[in-house]
Amino acid sequence: MNADGTVEPVPGRRVAVVTLLVVALAGGATLVAAHGNHVSANPQVADDGLVVESAFVSEDGHLVVHRDDGGRPGEPIGHAGVEQGYNENVRVTLDAGVDAETTLWVVLHEDDGDGEFDPADDPPLESFGSVAGRQVSVRPGDRPVYVSAPGQSAQRVDGGTVRVDRVAAAEDGRVEIRAIDGGRPGDVVGSTAVSAGVNENVTVDVDESFVAEQPEYFGVYVVLATAEGDVVDVGGEPVHSRLSLRTGDDGSDGGSDDGVDVVTATTDETGGAGDDESGGVLALSGFGVVAALVAVVALLAAARLRED
Repeated sequence: MNADGTVEPVPGRRVAVVTLLVVALAGGATLVAAHGNHVSANPQVADDGLVVESAFVSEDGHLVVHRDDGGRPGEPIGHAGVEQGYNENVRVTLDAGVDAETTLWVVLHEDDGDGEFDPADDPPLESFGSVAGRQVSVRPGDRPVYVSAPGQSAQRVDGGTVRVDRVAAAEDGRVEIRAIDGGRPGDVVGSTAVSAGVNENVTVDVDESFVAEQPEYFGVYVVLATAEGDVVDVGGEPVHSRLSLRTGDDGSDGGSDDGVDVVTATTDETGGAGDDESGGVLALSGFGVVAALVAVVALLAAARLRED
């Protein structure tokens, strides 16, 4: 600014370049932040814990299981720590047992910095103006029963075969790949046997004619059934997960293509990550880098403009 109050014009090209850099970098940070604070959990049979398929959080926090209170999260009955980024197969030990078939809430909470969950100091996180959580149907059992098929990107159908991350069964049974029909599980297009206990990296052959009829990106249900073919259900819903798939072969293996590191969870005998584990964290180190670059570019831009 000049002494008379006028502003000396700044070369437009320099301003444009600086603006584009700041906007592009900030946009990257915004996209990561917008993806945050999301929970995925499926109907399941719980012994003394609940397995949450995935949780994406924009900051370190807590994954808390609440009783349902008139359609809202009520009393907290269990919690586990989660790290910033993408967490898979997080097992939350329940402090209070589940005595009958019921609906519970899984909710992401802040951490005030001490690493210990306290409902008075660690309020729920939000996602687009609402509590970052969801309801899940649960019934008690001696062994955990659930299907978990988390993923950050669509899995490529490789030779007509798909992979299911985990299937926990109380007894020998089958896992079925089903078409989506009106938002519900439809016809069986592939199945394979699973044993009692936690089955990991289950591969299922899918009907090639079904795959050939699908668009490039499509979804399927993964449903647990008994050895006789009866669907295992909880609260009137099948024990299931949903899997995003893609056709074609462009050299991708269908995994994460974000250039980030995936840390695999250490599992316990129930197939969960354990209370002291992150549950498998996809470390989004780029989030901090982007934020830092935005700040650096903004400072450089301001300094350069002052010099001019």
